[in-house]
Amino acid sequence: MKAKLLAIVAVVVFVYSSVLLVSAETVTSVWRDEMSYQSLGDLQNGGWTATHQDGVSFSGSTIILDGTSQDTAIHYSQHFSSGISDWKVEDKSRWTLGSHCGNIVSAITDKHSYAFSADGWYSNFAFYRDGQKTTFGSFQESKNVWLTLALEKQCNQISMYYNGELKSTYTETDASPSQLVAVDA
Repeated sequence: MKAKLLAIVAVVVFVYSSVLLVSAETVTSVWRDEMSYQSLGDLQNGGWTATHQDGVSFSGSTIILDGTSQDTAIHYSQHFSSGISDWKVEDKSRWTLGSHCGNIVSAITDKHSYAFSADGWYSNFAFYRDGQKTTFGSFQESKNVWLTLALEKQCNQISMYYNGELKSTYTETDASPSQLVAVDA
């Protein structure tokens, strides 16, 4: 379903700002990428990869992901310190063209993948765990309006935020340790 949603997105502009919070006994570390890349080469040098590279372009301080002809996403993986089990991944984006939007933010651990979507095509929010989709609430898409999606994991609780407002939570039933290894937009 995730691929299907991204395929219907005409153009999505991502100014991607990921903040990953790591809680250990007394230490918190933060990783943040302001996404000020000016070219695909710059993006790749920053540790990112892209699916459908022809769909990635740059304008000023924005990264444009054009999913008109096929799925387009950017991925940051295998660059995090080990031991990140509590985290927050946040994405600021806006929909600029096309018939509907499909803004999404994802966090991938060594055991599971999680994604939170504001889906304009179906007018709802969606949560994915290991590709299994659960829909909830109502989402009203608006062109050229910035929105922020965030996934936050603390212990076994995953919270989903839309523009800072808690929209849903999921309780992870797998109690085995799991570390963050990648984020996607």
